[in-house]
Amino acid sequence: MDDLQLALFQEAGADILSLASYLALSEAERVAADVSPSWSSISLLVACEEQWGPRVSFGALGVIVDQLPQARARLGAGDLAVIRSGVFDVANAVLLILQPTGDQVVAAFGTTDDLLASGWLPHERFGDELYAFVAKNRQAMLDAMPAAGTDLSPQTLDRVMLTTALEREERLGKEVIALIGRGTS
Repeated sequence: MDDLQLALFQEAGADILSLASYLALSEAERVAADVSPSWSSISLLVACEEQWGPRVSFGALGVIVDQLPQARARLGAGDLAVIRSGVFDVANAVLLILQPTGDQVVAAFGTTDDLLASGWLPHERFGDELYAFVAKNRQAMLDAMPAAGTDLSPQTLDRVMLTTALEREERLGKEVIALIGRGTS
């Protein structure tokens, strides 16, 4: 089974805990889990095998959750969608680029060191400019990922599964934020 989930890093280490798993814990177990909303990740299970999770830090949970409604709406309309990392204090901005092709979506990480585009979020004031930048520079952004020291291969996903997952993770993200905050970038 394929699934995309937001997750939190545990104890500033390489272990992640999905938002659903975190919410299923008792209050005492949540404290012991030692998570921070500033350390989120995107877990992708393909055929029940983790593809990305612990290898990608996506920063502040609140920044990610805020982007999910627009990404879901764009994918539902068959349009390109991006989710920008909530990490802003690095030279390269990392984006999850979601390119629909019919009933499928190619999900891949891209990066840019463009100073202007690095500060834009897709759901805010310069969202149109960010989408134009990604459309123009998509292949260069995808090609730059290995140079950025990551090992995150693109994945082809079912579009309905992905939009459903984004809706669920937005809801779960809001619940987690209500408990532990949005996180800082």
